[in-house]
Amino acid sequence: MSQRRTARSPRTLVWCLLTAAVGVLNLAPKCVAHRDLGPPPEVAADDPLAPDPVAMVERACTGGVCRASDIVAYWRCAVPFNDDGDYCLGNWEDYALHRTVTFTESGGVLGFSVTDEAGRDATLEMEAGRPVILKLVNPAGAASSHFFTAPEFYRAVAWWRVQTEHAEYEAPSFDTFELLLHPTQDREVTLYFVPMIGGDYSAYCEDGVTGGTHYRDTEPVGAPVLGTGHAGADGAAMATTVRIHPLGSDVQLDQQQASNWSPQTARDPARYGSAALWQSSDGSPAYDSRYFDDPIVLLEYSDEEYGYGHGLPAVGEPEALREFVLRVGTGYRLKFVNLPSQAAHTFTAPEFFAGSTMLQSSDTHVSLRADHLNSVRVVEGHSAEVWLAPKTVGEFSPYCKISVQGTSDEPDLDSGHAGLGMVLSLEVAGADAGAQDAGTSDSAGN
Repeated sequence: MSQRRTARSPRTLVWCLLTAAVGVLNLAPKCVAHRDLGPPPEVAADDPLAPDPVAMVERACTGGVCRASDIVAYWRCAVPFNDDGDYCLGNWEDYALHRTVTFTESGGVLGFSVTDEAGRDATLEMEAGRPVILKLVNPAGAASSHFFTAPEFYRAVAWWRVQTEHAEYEAPSFDTFELLLHPTQDREVTLYFVPMIGGDYSAYCEDGVTGGTHYRDTEPVGAPVLGTGHAGADGAAMATTVRIHPLGSDVQLDQQQASNWSPQTARDPARYGSAALWQSSDGSPAYDSRYFDDPIVLLEYSDEEYGYGHGLPAVGEPEALREFVLRVGTGYRLKFVNLPSQAAHTFTAPEFFAGSTMLQSSDTHVSLRADHLNSVRVVEGHSAEVWLAPKTVGEFSPYCKISVQGTSDEPDLDSGHAGLGMVLSLEVAGADAGAQDAGTSDSAGN
């Protein structure tokens, strides 16, 4: 097995500088990979340098239907990276509305404090069609974790990503974000999205709220009671309105759920931690923890050989994970670990995630809920978890999407990090399948 690298940044910087100086085009993907722009969309070299919502609609919407990926691509890649338009510079930061929501606790009264980029008081009013960077903060020493729950609002926006300092999550939509606790450090998560459907939407902390975890209108239950729990009881006021000012023309938003996802999963008991597959009647864990105790490891064996491993042995590299089998009807706690001194890597598997019921995904800053994820990205030296229960028998190919060419619907798995070996064979077997031991080998090359 090749020795894993211990230092990347200086060498990568030299490669990028050499690429700029001498135009060695075959090195460009390495530079772009570390920008983490993902697969470049088709961008014309003569696109305008000052994008706006009207131009975005003309570019990203066909027949009044706007695809979330096209909306995000417009705002990330309005300026080409080179004359051929192969790669592009993201403009999100330049054009985005910046807002920060801080959870406040003062004298037993709870609330949301909203500020702009300069720290001035602000509101959660935003313009449809223009990107937003929304940071959520639970201050150090807070009395409890807090939620920013806004499922109807989250389904009215085109999502790019949700990011903490340890991990990044991509999904068609989300339901809620729980900011966790730390005695001396703020807990933060940053949301990147483009609001699209005009209207007023409720956002609240669901802790103690009657019906607060009923996220979709497909559930046969009433709406959350915002006068209860942290959203209003006992003088608390962790509830607010998010307003999207509509576009001049009517549009429909396609958030691009995976084709195998069913809204019936919203009614699945596995969405709740009290379900039998998560804990037994005595409260002890009932889920399968083999991929938590021996996590899935994101590996770089050499500059040209990547892969997924299994377990964290005390000495040496984790074993190479070539394939593994999960079982329908079993709850799994999956942990993804990225070793220090590596680039960030992803576990991208939209169809697998969509064919499962997700309880939650989390790192040390946030626990989030969504209908299904598309991808989890883990920063070097950190980890993230996904709790899910597979519902669909089938074979899937999770991969690291960084620098992978093609589209999210048809990725070229011979390119980017996937082409360097970071692809898995994942089988979901029936509930009556036999033992589901991980398939491993003793080296990345076998």
